[in-house]
Amino acid sequence: MEGRYNRVKEIDWDFKGADTTYLTHSFHSYPARFIPQIPRTIIENFSSKGDVVLDPFCGCGTTLVEALLLGRRAIGVDINPIATLISKVKTTPLEPYQIKICSEKLTNSIRTIIMQLRGQRTLTPEPIPHFKIPKMPMRKLSAKFTPQIKRELACIKSKILEIEDEDFRDFFLVALSSTIRTVVESKSRKIDVLNIFLQDVKMMVRRMEKFYEKCPKEYLPVKIYCADFREAEFLQDQSIEVIVTSPPYVNAYDYHREHMFNLFWLEDYLYRKFHMDFDTFKRNELGAHSHFIFNRFKMVAEYFDGLYKCFQHMSRVLKMNKVCCVVIGDSTVEGEYIATHKYFKEIGEEVGLEIKVDILRNIDVESKYLSKTIGKINQEHVLIFEKVKDRWEESNPYDYTRNLLKRLLRRSKPKNRVKILEALKDY
Repeated sequence: MEGRYNRVKEIDWDFKGADTTYLTHSFHSYPARFIPQIPRTIIENFSSKGDVVLDPFCGCGTTLVEALLLGRRAIGVDINPIATLISKVKTTPLEPYQIKICSEKLTNSIRTIIMQLRGQRTLTPEPIPHFKIPKMPMRKLSAKFTPQIKRELACIKSKILEIEDEDFRDFFLVALSSTIRTVVESKSRKIDVLNIFLQDVKMMVRRMEKFYEKCPKEYLPVKIYCADFREAEFLQDQSIEVIVTSPPYVNAYDYHREHMFNLFWLEDYLYRKFHMDFDTFKRNELGAHSHFIFNRFKMVAEYFDGLYKCFQHMSRVLKMNKVCCVVIGDSTVEGEYIATHKYFKEIGEEVGLEIKVDILRNIDVESKYLSKTIGKINQEHVLIFEKVKDRWEESNPYDYTRNLLKRLLRRSKPKNRVKILEALKDY
């Protein structure tokens, strides 16, 4: 094993210029995701074909796709229902001819209906489907969704929901979700929903054909849970050969806000499928910038308490002498430096995970923008742990988090001491 650790230390972890959007990795934009070369490198060096790879914060499924392509069995967990849907679609190979036929039938129908909605004549008119427009969030961005855009999106959704095959239906709903995100991000006053959706479908069908050819079918299906990993009792003890993950950064991103419009448009379907609603996701999202807006140090306590519990589960499910890789960046809260990578090492040791490698890598600041509060993070740590003890039950997240707050208090700026004391009192 020592030779493997030495080998990964010699790798250029910046992966500058590498293609990060091949195959299904190009499906749907997703904030702050890590590049596929990171999990691929870990999986290749620390596992064998047929091994089980876990990502407890799977996001848009980067680790899961790479595990599958490398002939491993994959398990993903994420509390975000949009992320869970994207991960499921990205790791479900669809037969090229069938998805092409389904795509042509669906897009021809949608094209005709939307042309009719726009007041244009068509050679073969189609009945306008019954559709329901969801209530928009109380945000300025809602103004982008004009009455016409809302009608067109609702019609597209309605036609997709008519598809009987669940895998095909999910595939096109991810295309719709991608279209919704493009509407949110667009700076143009003229947004052509139909054209955006058709282009997304065309790209996804083309990439799915290539993924289907390369995907080893004997390791399917990938298991994906829409759940809070702090409550991961559904995974068996010592059932995992390697863990590769990139948890949310403290005070960095609100995924519930980032995906708010996608969630509002698809929430009825997502709830039926994953039993996760928007409010539950929002309330339990770890590291969310919007939690405790009047005292960010309460959010710091919530974050490290939660991540500690996640580390306990990671240690519990990981087999002895197997590897857990965590990719994380440090943060700033109210001007106080939060050395997350250092704290993760300490937590790892308490739950039986010994740090073997700590690699500092440079990241693309344009592609991994986080929040205005902490600025642009341009470096992150690749932490590689080995499970050396089965002591996760002996560890205590409460004691660790209180001690961490006390350490922050001792070196904090005078303006923050009252807030840290308040966080200590309430925790």
